[in-house]
Amino acid sequence: MQSLKISTSSPPEVAGKSGPINRPDNGGRNDIRHIRLFANHFLLNYNSGSIIRHYDVDVKPDLPSKNGPAMKFPKAVLSMIRNKLFSDDPDKFPLSMTAYDGEKNIFSAVPLPTGSFKVELLNEEGMKIRHFRVEVQLVNELQFCKLDDYISGKTLSIPRDVLQALDVVMKENPARQMIYACRSFHPTRPYPQDDLGRGITASRGIKHSLKPTTQGLALCLDYSVFPFRKQMPVIDFLKEQIPDFNLNSFRRFRKQVEKVLKGLKVTVTHRTTNQKYKIAGLTDENTQDISFDVENPSDQTPLRKVSLVSYFREKYNKEVMHNNIPSLDLAKSNRKNYVPMEFCMIAGGREKLLNCMLGRILFTKFGTQLFEMVTYVDFNYFYGAHSSIFSSDSGDIPQNFGIGVDLKMTRVIGRVIKPPWLKLGTSKGRWTKATVDRVKCDWNLKRNSVISSKPIRLWGILDFGSSSIEKFIPELISRSERLDIHMEQPLFYKCLPMNLLYEVDELHQLLKSLNNESYEIGGACLQIIVCVMPKEDPGYNNLKWISETKVGILTQCCLTKNCNTAKDQFLANLALKINAKLGGSNVELIEQPHSLQSKGHVMFLGADVNHPGSYNSTSPSIAAVVGTMNWPAANQYIARICPQDHRAEKILKFGGMCLELVNAYTRLNQARPETIVLFRHGVSDGQFDMVLNEELMDLKMTFEASNYFPTITVVVAQKRHKTRLFPESDKNENVPPGTVVDTKITHPIGFDFYLCSHYGAIGTSKPAHCQVLLDENRFTSDELEELTYGMCFTCAQCTKPVSLVPPVLYADRAAYRAFPLLGLSSMGRYSAGRGRGTGGARNGEDGGRGRGRGRGRAGDHQYRTRHHQQQNWVSGQDGRTQTQWQSRPGQGGPGSGFVRPARGGHGGSGGAGGGREDWGPAGGRFQGHTSTAVSVHSRIEPHNSSPEKLSEPIVSAMQALKISTSSPPEVAGKLVPIKRPDNGGRNDSRRIGLCVNHFLLNYNSGSIIRHYDVDVKPDLPSKNGPPMKFPKAVLSMIRNKLFSDDPDKFPLSMTAYDGKKNIFSAVPLPTGTFKVELSNEEGMKIRHFRVEVQLVNELPCSKLDDYISGKTSSIPRNVLQALDVVMKENPARQMIYACRSFHPTRPCPQDDLGHGITASRGIKCSLKPTCQGLALCLDYSVFPFIKQMPVIDFLKEHIPGFNPNNFRGFMKEVEKALKGLKVTVTHRTTNEKYKIAGLTDENTQDISFDFENPSEQTPPRKVSLVSYFREKYNKEVMHNNIPSLDLGKKSNRKNYVPMEFCMIAGGQKYAKELLDKKQSEKLREISLAWPKVRESTIYDMVHNRDGPCSGDIPQNFGIGVDLKMTRVIGRVIKPPWLKLGTSKGRWTKATVDRVKCDWNLKRNSVISSKPIRLWGILDFGSPSIEKLIPELICRSERLDIHMEQPLFYKRLPMNLLYEVDDLHQLLKSLNNESYEIGGACLQIIVCVMPKEDPGYNNLKWISETKVGILTQCCLTKNCNTAKDQFLANLALKINAKLGGSNVELIEQPHSLQSKGHVMFVGADVNHPGSYNSTSPSIAAVVGTMNWPAANQYIARICPQDNRAEKILKFGGMCLELVNAYTRLNQVKPDTIVLFRDGVSDGQFDMVLNEELMDLKMTFEALNYFPTITVVVAQKRHTTRLFLDSDKDENVPPGTVVDTKITHPFGFDFYLCSHYGHIGTSKSAHYHVLWDENGFTSDELQELIYAMCFTCAQCTKPVSLVPPVWYADRAAYRGRLYHDSIEWYQSSASTPSSSSPPSRSSMASFDEQLYKLHPNLENSMFSFEASPPLFTRRDRR
Repeated sequence: MQSLKISTSSPPEVAGKSGPINRPDNGGRNDIRHIRLFANHFLLNYNSGSIIRHYDVDVKPDLPSKNGPAMKFPKAVLSMIRNKLFSDDPDKFPLSMTAYDGEKNIFSAVPLPTGSFKVELLNEEGMKIRHFRVEVQLVNELQFCKLDDYISGKTLSIPRDVLQALDVVMKENPARQMIYACRSFHPTRPYPQDDLGRGITASRGIKHSLKPTTQGLALCLDYSVFPFRKQMPVIDFLKEQIPDFNLNSFRRFRKQVEKVLKGLKVTVTHRTTNQKYKIAGLTDENTQDISFDVENPSDQTPLRKVSLVSYFREKYNKEVMHNNIPSLDLAKSNRKNYVPMEFCMIAGGREKLLNCMLGRILFTKFGTQLFEMVTYVDFNYFYGAHSSIFSSDSGDIPQNFGIGVDLKMTRVIGRVIKPPWLKLGTSKGRWTKATVDRVKCDWNLKRNSVISSKPIRLWGILDFGSSSIEKFIPELISRSERLDIHMEQPLFYKCLPMNLLYEVDELHQLLKSLNNESYEIGGACLQIIVCVMPKEDPGYNNLKWISETKVGILTQCCLTKNCNTAKDQFLANLALKINAKLGGSNVELIEQPHSLQSKGHVMFLGADVNHPGSYNSTSPSIAAVVGTMNWPAANQYIARICPQDHRAEKILKFGGMCLELVNAYTRLNQARPETIVLFRHGVSDGQFDMVLNEELMDLKMTFEASNYFPTITVVVAQKRHKTRLFPESDKNENVPPGTVVDTKITHPIGFDFYLCSHYGAIGTSKPAHCQVLLDENRFTSDELEELTYGMCFTCAQCTKPVSLVPPVLYADRAAYRAFPLLGLSSMGRYSAGRGRGTGGARNGEDGGRGRGRGRGRAGDHQYRTRHHQQQNWVSGQDGRTQTQWQSRPGQGGPGSGFVRPARGGHGGSGGAGGGREDWGPAGGRFQGHTSTAVSVHSRIEPHNSSPEKLSEPIVSAMQALKISTSSPPEVAGKLVPIKRPDNGGRNDSRRIGLCVNHFLLNYNSGSIIRHYDVDVKPDLPSKNGPPMKFPKAVLSMIRNKLFSDDPDKFPLSMTAYDGKKNIFSAVPLPTGTFKVELSNEEGMKIRHFRVEVQLVNELPCSKLDDYISGKTSSIPRNVLQALDVVMKENPARQMIYACRSFHPTRPCPQDDLGHGITASRGIKCSLKPTCQGLALCLDYSVFPFIKQMPVIDFLKEHIPGFNPNNFRGFMKEVEKALKGLKVTVTHRTTNEKYKIAGLTDENTQDISFDFENPSEQTPPRKVSLVSYFREKYNKEVMHNNIPSLDLGKKSNRKNYVPMEFCMIAGGQKYAKELLDKKQSEKLREISLAWPKVRESTIYDMVHNRDGPCSGDIPQNFGIGVDLKMTRVIGRVIKPPWLKLGTSKGRWTKATVDRVKCDWNLKRNSVISSKPIRLWGILDFGSPSIEKLIPELICRSERLDIHMEQPLFYKRLPMNLLYEVDDLHQLLKSLNNESYEIGGACLQIIVCVMPKEDPGYNNLKWISETKVGILTQCCLTKNCNTAKDQFLANLALKINAKLGGSNVELIEQPHSLQSKGHVMFVGADVNHPGSYNSTSPSIAAVVGTMNWPAANQYIARICPQDNRAEKILKFGGMCLELVNAYTRLNQVKPDTIVLFRDGVSDGQFDMVLNEELMDLKMTFEALNYFPTITVVVAQKRHTTRLFLDSDKDENVPPGTVVDTKITHPFGFDFYLCSHYGHIGTSKSAHYHVLWDENGFTSDELQELIYAMCFTCAQCTKPVSLVPPVWYADRAAYRGRLYHDSIEWYQSSASTPSSSSPPSRSSMASFDEQLYKLHPNLENSMFSFEASPPLFTRRDRR
């Protein structure tokens, strides 16, 4: 037993027993709409301090007989005795202060006398015993406070004795005034309008019970309608009951009279008595002929014979008027008791034999009458009956007990959850999404077909009717074909007499011969026989028993009248039933709910017990367990049935039956189910303990013995309850399908909900009540409600959702099916079980009836007919697997279920037609006290017992991967991102209008863009060497020249060029080789080119339409690339392309930053497929550029005080400013750019070189540079006393140009780090534009003639742009609840600002902290900061962080940071000193620096990888001022690094509360600068270590190949984090949510098919299978959100957009989680690539937003989810390590070293150099703000 898995959400066990679990959340939240409802719950008010006294009452005769058993008195006699006792002494026994249950218990509001009391019934004639002794004993004093404790959750043990007492009190008044029958109270006089005729009346019986609910104790009040015999004289009853009845012709009606009256109860009128007598029969003689011997007790005269007429005349003074008819025999045994009929009255409250409910009550009337029962308004319909419950005129019992009742129904909010997506077949053999009606939630098959079908080749028809129905055959075949069910002509059509059904042996031989005939003709047994009957007939049972257990043939029965009419609906239903029986699939869910998609193989079980009728005390009860056999379709059920002890509700062999189903599942699927969801039916609240501690324990022990440990959820589904739901409106309608209520009227602490899954076409819908007893799968309320509702759509023969979850529905049918197979009596069959009623649809047809749970079990509108047995059943033999509903796992719908709604179904709503239930294996042999065994013929086997074989082998490592069922089909064996699971989120605190910088593109779907490849080569290429590469500027000139030479063939305005190899054209272009000559372009050695143009592809725009509409999941990247080039063509021709954006050629004067630098706004544009279509996303970014100006002018602006006349004084500054810049030259015509290699050593006037004239044969002559420019270009060098620029491309090639002839080329970015403070502030001001300024600027760019939306290129390609931003509705989700610490060591809810969503710590403290005992300060600054110490300690104490005095305060020089070895030794010695003083290593060192310095890198590398000491750096200036905010931030950082917790969520989002241990993982890669091609990229993976707080992260860092974005050792790094989590928590995380940073849309495939696959295979090798969700977080996108208002404000924190501008079908959303106090906020873009945890949009958005509040270093939400934020910092920390390693190794190298220059770079790939010291492996070492200025990080 030790290994049994017990749900963690279960309450503590009581006395060693498990109790039902508590609700895991506050109820569900998902819905498509809310509706206001009334529930028939009336709140009870009582005094919690009150006491009810419980007395035991024992009634005995005053002179009991000495021998024989104690006498038992009927309730009527006991009530008379109680009333007489109380009336004899009303002061001691106040009747109005007591309540009596009619048997042994009296409950009193006041003390009663105890002891023995005598009672005499003086005036009650007819009773032999009239003297009684009544013993009254006090049993208990029941305290109301116990009920309060239970409802409030203080105790888990329900006070059943208190509830019993209150229940009796509330029933006392109607018990005194009304008739109790059928578990309800009925009026003594029927209402005339309810007369049904023939002596029968409809009676509305009040049903009520007490329910502890969330709002308190409630009285649940309902009524049910039963047909009763009217309370009337017997003779009058016969006149109404029997047509044409006449007393004068009594003999003719004798048999009918005896049949009608036998068994009825009557009262007599000839004497005073309340006693009821049962009619045993009629006398053989007429009344006038009856005589008997009578004895006179007053004298000793002998017996005398007296006639019955004389006896009544003498004894009772009654004259018998109808003496010529028989009398009634009312004798109980051998004692004669003849009474003339005219002195007998039909007793009231006697239920009719047909236990069915009549009267289809309209909803509004029903609801109104419920109100009338409790409000005493003027109503005639229920006056005197229902008002008696509370009316003060009828009784004040509740009030005397201190109980008050709120006379208004309970108002509650219901949620309507959306129906699941269903798939149906199409004529093309594919599937399509079913169109589900928005109101009724049904669907039709008029234009669709079944999902899969079996060809029907071998079948026949047996017609037991008188008329021929041959025309029915072609119509059935035709209708089947339209449903894509191929049906051939039948093998036979035979007309047979009905009596053959009773000749069992002949029927057996006939079916065998037909089967043999099928073998001879078709080589196989018959698939099915359609049996046509003229009427419902008990012979149906014999047919089913023989065909299914003896011969092995499926049968489908129907009525002759339906075959003759052959209506389309009937034929379709019949075809569907046949298809389901043969293993076809009629309808399926498109996908299982997300809550199960990560649970592995899932099996649904249903369990129920069917009991014999109430008068049957010998027959066994029948237990049935059914289970699904195909995952994920989960619609193919098989069953196990077993007889057990009479009326035993516990399933005695539950474990064994379930194990048989699991073994069958394993044989079919080659895998055991990992998850089991068990639905138990037919148990009351009081039997929950039996289910949990007996049945479930049996199941777990059976599984344990087989070394099998699935996770199990147990749900009890109840329909026998009294709760009704009414819409709070004037409309006469039922609640809509999908209505869920899980608040207010549910259990105070338990996990339960009401679900109305069906459409109520008739009567008042009754919801199912689901109560979760055990949940090891950690379902949330939303998940279980949606799962249950989704399953209700999976009945194969029904095109609407059923009213009860299918496993329960099928278990009920399986249990019922066993009765006819066991050969029980006819009456036993139709009364068997808890009302196995049938609906009033077509009785006698398989599946044509709605089977309610009769006898009140399902509520009002249920029908029970005599032929329940006409529902087919297939059982099993020897444990073999028999017929299944569907042949291929994963494809089919459920098997035979309901065909059409019956009048009743479950709950009277027309919820489900009953049906032939071909369940499949019905379980081996019956085992129980009866030896009867029922087995199915072995030839009824599954059509396909094993899954289809895969065409190709799969790598073993892939086979165990858990693949999300929400993923689209794999493309070429690869995983692809999942689709959005819903239509976007719905939860919000408010909604806001937004404008988004998406501009919709309109294009012609029929257009084609032609893609040409362009190859440019010199006309005379060199024979040796590689092919030449030309810069983009040269290639553009060649393209322009080619097009200008022949504009008719090459129209420039109809093409777009990417500047390299690709031209896209709207018209056909010539192909081939073309010559181009750049005649006027001087300075180029090569001027003649050969251009080859080849057509690569014709790109239809329709492919993009298909992708956006979801018809294909493969993105047409070539079409998108073409359109992107087209949209960028105009700005590419007019503007400068730099920094991935287009910049104007002339900067704006107001953007001048000074010193030759200007700010430039660059247009960034991209195309995005979105839900609304293809959109142009347009934004801008600001960069500092060097101004396009003469070089000398630039130097004058850039270098303060620069003077060409004093050039040598500025030589170094000039070289530093110019080296590496690109320039153009002005002395000749050329667009070529040259890179400045440096300055010449000599001044221009001193430079000379050898010049050779190619036109002459003279030897080279020496020419000065000044002379050369004068002679060659006619340019006089003015500044000849300064150096020239060296523009040589190669080291050996000289190209000197005087500075005055050089211009700084446009589009050159200037490093932000080199800007001075004033420039930085101005750039920041320009960059961080307020929203309205940015919005206006974007609109200017849209209308700019140089922008992407202008020019005629897009129009020539048929592209139009909507020049208005996209308007979209954003949702603002509410911030999470946070907790902070208090001074008392407790926690309090943080006050979060409503606007900024930040909080402060002025009056609060951290949640938890670590005492800081061993720490010190290293001060690298010049002024002392000793005063910082007491202020820091003081501020820490106010935050509840205990900080002692530092061990040391040392002042050190800054250069020590560059003496790595000395620094290493210093830190080691300080650590050793700490060991000597405090017995442990240093906790942290605070390092104070005067400025940001690269020595920081060395400090971090040595302390964190070599010594193992945490450090916290800060600046001297901040320490000197020591502001409170600075001190608080410093304390928070230190506390977080040491393992403390600064702030936490009060609770994790509901979506994770059932996921077990959850670990959040973040991953990122940091790349070196763009010009660095040797240094490694740094990969970092971080993970949370504490659940559920989930705010403590640790990291793993690893170097990898230069600029490799894929994390090469992803699986291993994640496994290290999981192992660390396991060591810290003693358990592995069950769920992993992975956030990946830094990848573009084009790299999603790499994340899924390389990184995720590496992760899963690593985990699989250790037999570890967590559920994984992968989310990519992006900040490098161009989408901006603006408020659609006049306010110049940013969008508020929590703004989410997941519609219109998101991916057409992918799972993505934009979330702005932070408050934008500067500039325009930029939202994060989250893409969900993989989700095995089944998150909805709401759940994931709320989770990520909540996580943004958990950053340890700030008191506000951050802009990016923390795992990504921390991974980015960890990767950057690795970059600092790399820089320090390279610096250290290069400085350690001697000048004479022969090592190659790349030595240090190669060493920097060594993983050991990045490995953290063991002391810091599990700390938040890297999560501090990084110095911004002295780093080499490539800032993204």
